[in-house]
This record gives sequence, C-alpha cells and structure tokens, in this order.
Amino acid sequence: MKDRPPGAISSTILVVCFLALLVLPISETLLSFGPHVDLTEERELAQYPAFKWDSTELFTYSSRFEAAFNDHFGFRGLLVRWQALAKYHWLHISPSSQVLVGRDGWLYLTASLREHRGVNPLAGVKINAWIQEFEAKQAFLAARGIRYLIVFAPNKETVYPEYLPESFAPVRQELWVGQLLQGLPADDKLDTLDLREPLIAAKKFGRLYHRTDSHWNQLGAGVAAQAIVNHLAPWYPELQQREIEGPIRAVWGKGGDLARLMGIQNYLAEESLIIPESESEQNLRPGVVRYDLPMSVLQWPPVVLESVEPRRRPCVILAGDSFNDSLNHILSTYFRRTLKLRPLMPYPDLFQELLPSLIEAEKPDIYIELLVDRNLVNAPVVIFPGK
Repeated sequence: MKDRPPGAISSTILVVCFLALLVLPISETLLSFGPHVDLTEERELAQYPAFKWDSTELFTYSSRFEAAFNDHFGFRGLLVRWQALAKYHWLHISPSSQVLVGRDGWLYLTASLREHRGVNPLAGVKINAWIQEFEAKQAFLAARGIRYLIVFAPNKETVYPEYLPESFAPVRQELWVGQLLQGLPADDKLDTLDLREPLIAAKKFGRLYHRTDSHWNQLGAGVAAQAIVNHLAPWYPELQQREIEGPIRAVWGKGGDLARLMGIQNYLAEESLIIPESESEQNLRPGVVRYDLPMSVLQWPPVVLESVEPRRRPCVILAGDSFNDSLNHILSTYFRRTLKLRPLMPYPDLFQELLPSLIEAEKPDIYIELLVDRNLVNAPVVIFPGK
C-alpha cells in the first residue's frame, strides 16, 4: 500500500476540521456539554415555541423558532464573549452600542453623550413639567414644615470630558440641568443644588467616578455628601463639616455596569477608592420603615439607617436612582435617621400618589430628591398631587 501524499493528508485534516465545526455547535445545542458563559444580557432571551396546528401559530412558527435558535445555538455565549474581547482589545471599539470606549480605559454611557455635545436640548414641555412637579412638592412639604432640596448629579462625561474621543467634543455648552435651572422663574422658592461645580473642583483630590462604570465612586459620593451638608448647614447648624479620617484605600475588583453592558465585566478590572470608615459610620444601625410602600413602585426595598449618637440631628428622606446607593451610607452619618428610596425609573409617577402617606408616617425634617442629569429627559407625566 502506497503512502498517501502530504497534500491528501492535509486535505483530509481540513475536511475533518470543517465537519467538526459544523457538527460541534449542533451537538452542543442538543447536549449542552460546553462551558456556561453568563453574558448578563439586558434583555430576555427568546424561548423555543411550542408547535401547534393553528394557522396563525404556523405562520409565525419559523420566525419564532429562528429567534430562539439564535439565542441558544451551541457555544453562542463563548463566541459572543470572544467577539466582545476582540473588539475591545484589538479594535479598541465597544462591542455594545450602549457604551463608548474612551481613552486610558475610561468607558462612557452613549445615551447621555448627545446631551453632552449640546445637540439634543431638553424640550420646553419637559422643563415645564419638571418645574410644575417641583413646585407642587415644594408647596406640599412646606405646608408640613419639611424642607425640600432638589440635588442634580452630573453625568460622568460632564466631570471627566478629557477622556472622551476628540470627535465627541461639545458643539455647544447646553446641558439639560443648565436649561432647567435657567427656566426657573426669578421669584421661585425652590431650593436646588447643582453638584457640577463642587465635583469638578474636587478632581484634584482624586478620581471621583469609576472608569468602567457610569456612577461616581465612594470619593465622589463623599464630595457630593459634603456639598449637600454645606448647603443645608445654614438651616441646620448641627450639621457639621468633617474631614476624611485616614488614607483613601484602592481596592481592585471586576468591572462596573458599563463593562457588564459590553459583556466583559469579569475581564476588565476596576480600581475602587474607599474612604476610611468614620466614627459616625460606626454608630449607624439599621432602622425600620414606618410605611410599607409596595414593591410595584420601588426598584429596591427601602433602606433605613439610624444613628445611636445622642445629639439631636434632623431626619431625612433621600429619594433617587442608583447614584444614591453609594451616597446614602456617607450622607446618613450626618443625620439622626435616613430613609433611602429607589423608585422605579423612568420618573416614578405611580410613586407620587403614595408619597403623602409616606411623609405622614416618617415625618422627616428634610426631603432630598437626587436627580442624575441624564434622567431629566424622563420628565414626570403625572404631576405630584400635592394637597
């Protein structure tokens, strides 16, 4: 028997490899023997449809089956992960349309970049809706002796525009929060705090936002908390400014929410800056919510923190989105009782009907509403029914 020529051997290997590439994904789809890769996709995957002898069902069965197969074919998770890593590391582009890759490992949320560039001004009807909402709450809370403070947190690119690609330079400086504040009547009694200036001024002390996340870090939350306390101090002298006690620690962990949107959260590291725990933080204890808001209007259950320090300090309700998560613990050290609320977003119109009952149960001294600049596009549809 004659030996096969080298060309025939290589051709045979190529054919075997080709057939394996065809058979392996189908086999993995049926047997699920491959590695599990959690892509943390921000959507619900399509499921295989049940076959029914129905004219309407039969007409759409093939498209529904194809959608399910596209979401579950063999090695899909692994291939999507490899593609994401290749785009990020080799092409230096984002594998997700929701994330922009900036310089030096900085990631940005694309949804707010049109605002940053000044090409998407806030509509006048939305500005008016916000003002009506704020004024209705102001009147309701003032009638009960409660101070109402509206705090605006800036987008990441507002504080750190220097890491954006040059093509994303602003066309005009017209942020939504600026438009909203300019739209307030001259004699308006609303109490507002814009955190842009204190955060930008504090950049010299350290990085205030996460590189792979759209939120501020603990140091940024500390600057925001101090700005809020300084703003309230003229009415509440017992709120005393404190300096950071001890060195700031750097702790490395997996990437943040923007890395998760790209599907490579476990492959990008994030350096979190941790403020040393103060004596006031050690005196915080969990408290009990005095009014049971239904979870249908809340994204997470309310969190109550109470201080065991004997001196008299005001009680506060802190309402807002995920920026409150890191702010709450630091801000709570200045108050006697803090109730953190995270209503469902976009702007929680359903929550407004229940707010009077919550206020009556909690009887806070201050109601703080934290709004992130990018969420101002989600103006309230139902104005707060203040009475």
